[in-house]
Amino acid sequence: HTFTAAGKTNPQLYSEEYFYERHKNWFAHPDYRLFRLFHKNLRAQSGKGRIRLLDVGCGKGDFLNFLARLDPELDLTGIDLAPVSSPAFRFIRGDIMTTDIPDQFDVVCGNAVIEHVDRPWLFAEKLNRLLRPGGWLWVSTINNFSLTYRLARGLNAL
Repeated sequence: HTFTAAGKTNPQLYSEEYFYERHKNWFAHPDYRLFRLFHKNLRAQSGKGRIRLLDVGCGKGDFLNFLARLDPELDLTGIDLAPVSSPAFRFIRGDIMTTDIPDQFDVVCGNAVIEHVDRPWLFAEKLNRLLRPGGWLWVSTINNFSLTYRLARGLNAL
């Protein structure tokens, strides 16, 4: 595992520029295959009906917007440091570690977020507190040694 953020997270790093300038190629190509896999597993695990889902570090909201189009029975909320607006989900602007969220969710997910936090054990504890009893947690991270990331680093160096 490799951390992107060493030390305390700086909210200024995650402005709109982060999505539209610094990492525009990453955010221009959402992983819809992963999103479909997540939804398939979500429904296999939870069955039909209303599900409250929180996406931690939702970025531009690609994942939540995709889920909203696919499954109208999902009650979607996203939190991120950078502002985002979408009629498909409720948005909370803030740092997951310091923002008070009184709700509990059936599902809490953090896709490619844990590598950005300075204390992952506290991050995991916070996500667990946001889950209702019997809830489902999905945390994914990058594979820093994959061919994709090695090629990206090489191309970035040019």
